[in-house]
Amino acid sequence: MEHSQQRNEALDGLRGYAALAVAVFHTVLNVDLRLIARVQEQDFSSLAGAYDRLNWLVLRTFNGNIAVAIFFVLSGTVLFGSLRRLQGSAASRSATFLIRRFLRIYPPLIVCLVVMTGVYAVFGIPVSVQGFIENALLYSFPVNGPTWTLSVEMLAAPAMLVAFGGYLIGREAGLLVAGVAVALILNIGGLNIGPIKTFWPYFLVGMLIPTRIGSAVAGVLPHHSWIVIMIVLLYFSGPTTEKICCGLLIALLYHRNDGLLGNILRRPVARFFGRISYSFYLYNVMFLEIICLYLRKSALATTHPLEIGLAASIVVIVLTTPIAYLSARWTEEPAKRYGRTARDTRPIALDETPARIQ
Repeated sequence: MEHSQQRNEALDGLRGYAALAVAVFHTVLNVDLRLIARVQEQDFSSLAGAYDRLNWLVLRTFNGNIAVAIFFVLSGTVLFGSLRRLQGSAASRSATFLIRRFLRIYPPLIVCLVVMTGVYAVFGIPVSVQGFIENALLYSFPVNGPTWTLSVEMLAAPAMLVAFGGYLIGREAGLLVAGVAVALILNIGGLNIGPIKTFWPYFLVGMLIPTRIGSAVAGVLPHHSWIVIMIVLLYFSGPTTEKICCGLLIALLYHRNDGLLGNILRRPVARFFGRISYSFYLYNVMFLEIICLYLRKSALATTHPLEIGLAASIVVIVLTTPIAYLSARWTEEPAKRYGRTARDTRPIALDETPARIQ
């Protein structure tokens, strides 16, 4: 079944909740950075003490690493639909797609970096000119660390064009062959192109979801299967099961075989945070860095990092939300409107929101 001409509000909601989870995850870890090695990177069975086990459960529930996977798979799904709706020659469609990706990602990013540099100066956090430029170019990330995911998004865009070319030639089989070929090229020894080689399969999984393969898989899954998928994804998944579970979860939502989960994700609050999630992702870093800078000086941050981190994450969310709303309205929306004028295309129904995690 084709859903590309109707906005899928459940995907908005998933994006919104994932963005909130990221803010909680990063805030808790930044209150006491030792939690990364002591808890977050450990297996549950290897943890000593009830408090560390509680920390592990909370960090897995608000799992920023899983959010990485979800956002990249979502990008593959949504952008594949966008490519299918573009009209014109292959060169024209490719140029339009790449221009839109640039306009979708860069204007909000540059404005955010300017704001963060100014605010950091007030709080005595130094930002060098070189650091600003390198972060703006997505070469390194000294101002806003989580923007490394945007470099993955930009590098994934031409790779998606290659995979989509395979789809035009050979439908699902062509998409798979071209996608695997891209993965092999990205993993050529000595090719230094950053984490895109690790995360390209997530985009490919996402691209398969709107196809007949995704529809068939979503059709045979019980609509309550999302419960098992979420439990495995958050608490038991490894690199392979993570890709599979993210694909299954988003396939259920995309093809509307989502049951109670879809109803939850279509609620106004979830959709609101989904629509501001890119700006929320950009700006929450500013608030959590400043707040955690001061909290780490407190003895409570060492003895009770979970409680302090959860309380601080609420403050981060409250402070970030209005800034993210204004950014979405004044930087994201104008850039998207301008991008829609590029070339000849039918209206885009789904929001082309890039990944935002770490």
